[in-house]
Amino acid sequence: MNKRLVIITLAAAGLIGLATVWLARESASVPPAATVATVTESRNAGSEPGPGSLREHPLVRAYEAYTDFQQHSRGFFDHADQLSEQEKQAQLRQLMDGTNKYEQEGKLVPMEALVLKLAMLRYSSSGDDDYKTKAKTLIDQYKAISDAREQAWLANPDPKFIDYKRQENDIVNEVLAMTVIPDGLSRDEYLRQRLEQARIATMGAGATGP
Repeated sequence: MNKRLVIITLAAAGLIGLATVWLARESASVPPAATVATVTESRNAGSEPGPGSLREHPLVRAYEAYTDFQQHSRGFFDHADQLSEQEKQAQLRQLMDGTNKYEQEGKLVPMEALVLKLAMLRYSSSGDDDYKTKAKTLIDQYKAISDAREQAWLANPDPKFIDYKRQENDIVNEVLAMTVIPDGLSRDEYLRQRLEQARIATMGAGATGP
């Protein structure tokens, strides 16, 4: 299937600029950088923290679980073509569960979750026509949610989120125009990473939008 199909579908549906019109907020679900750094240093030093250590802290464990999810999603899209159909569908279910979980928790903004779900559709659709039909249904769902919350957000917009939205459109257009994707990533995964980086740089690690 055409690897540009996900991005083209997004652009053609006019969803860019709508899918993430959500209220920006700070989240306490991401552990402090110093805490994560301490655990990372302990790992690198080859020592295994004991019971009651920083590694057992719920926030650190949540951070590690999210990191594992990110690695799993990248690994799936890198090696999906090498998996049996049974393995592929099992991993797709796990990846979808994780996407829904972290979207609900605010660790994935809607655009990031939508890009992941559209990418997953490529491996659960019978062909281009089936993909386009399912993708349109998914995009319509996100657009309906976005439209329902847009008016509330417009009443009290966050300047940081407005700045992120400008960057989001630029990033989508830039990735769509690229002929070579860095680091051997798929176009979908590279777009998700760029959106996540822009969101963190603009609004902070725990922020999401409407």
